[in-house]
Amino acid sequence: MIKLNVESLREQVLYRTGRKLIGISYENATMVLCKFAKSADPELRMRALEKMGEYKSHKVISCLIDSLQHEKDSLALIAAMETAGLLRIKSAVKLILQKLSHRDYMVRGYAAVSLSYINNRIALKYLAKLIKNERSSWAKAMFCVALYIAGNHEVLNKLLDLLQSRRYRVRSVIVNSLPDMELGGNKDFVISILKYRLKTEKTVAVSSSIKNTLKILEHKSKKSKK
Repeated sequence: MIKLNVESLREQVLYRTGRKLIGISYENATMVLCKFAKSADPELRMRALEKMGEYKSHKVISCLIDSLQHEKDSLALIAAMETAGLLRIKSAVKLILQKLSHRDYMVRGYAAVSLSYINNRIALKYLAKLIKNERSSWAKAMFCVALYIAGNHEVLNKLLDLLQSRRYRVRSVIVNSLPDMELGGNKDFVISILKYRLKTEKTVAVSSSIKNTLKILEHKSKKSKK
């Protein structure tokens, strides 16, 4: 049955939003995703690795570990790390640590965040040292996000200072990361900073992200005060 539906499943993996595959059992879905994760098509590998976040099993963990060891495409590798972080796969820690020195600054940044979700103690230990020598402002912003998630809330000001970066991608990744951070008592402070930034932001994509993030944070703030 899987063979008859491989093409439709491929279309699901590539184009359907959401992680879970429809019309297929849990076991068969993991089998198909692991197969696609070894495809010659890097986009299909990336999408398959993303969708594994809904399927924690020994097979999926093994597949993710294999991708972390051998994946050459940066975006597919990032997907593998993000899913490993989402599923809190402890056996992936050593491999993710290696990616903190990857040549691609995006890989280094996502490695930091994934590590913080799996093992905050190790993340705090390594990232506090590595952030000092990180040359990419984008990766440095992600290191700050990771450190905050891991429990070092003192980096929040450093993160928000990077909103003044001339590189819009740096500003964008910071704004888009804020809703996933447990801001707690810092929520209103962050909201005020974003409102101020919105007045001077000239890049449409970043302005749009700020508005969306403000909507999320303001909703959370009102909810926590009830």
